Formats: sequence, structure tokens, C-alpha cells
Amino acid sequence: MTTDIYYDYTIGEHFAPALINDDYTGLEDDEHDTLDQWGDDNEMRSGYWTIESESSDFAKCEITGLLSDCVTIRQYFRR
Repeated sequence: MTTDIYYDYTIGEHFAPALINDDYTGLEDDEHDTLDQWGDDNEMRSGYWTIESESSDFAKCEITGLLSDCVTIRQYFRR
């Protein structure tokens, strides 16, 4: 039986398409670089992503450290 392990993150909702679909079109160049750096620093290039909340909340983004409209995303890893 395989099980998934996962981690939840609170991120600015505008980063979700880039993480989930590799679609960076909605990001400014500096946001693109910030997201890539966060991914590299946290070894985020493996697994797969889902959005866990349908609505956004005003919260602190774990990528930028700034307050913004955020969603909860989940990164899964298969074992």
C-alpha cells in the first residue's frame, strides 16, 4: 500500500498557477525570481501540488513574507 506524505503552505494566490501548472505568466520578473529562490531553498521541485482551500484569506505569504490574499496549497510525495 502506498501512502502520500504532504506539507501545507500558505502562499499568495497569484503564485499558485506557477507552482501547480508551471505557468508564470501572471508574475512579475522579481516575483518569478522570488518563487524560484523559495523553491530552491526548500527543495520544492519534486512531488505534486494541490490547492486545499477554494477561497483566499488575507495572511502572510510564506514565499515573500508579505501580507496578501493567500491560499493553502499542499505538496504531496509518494512513498
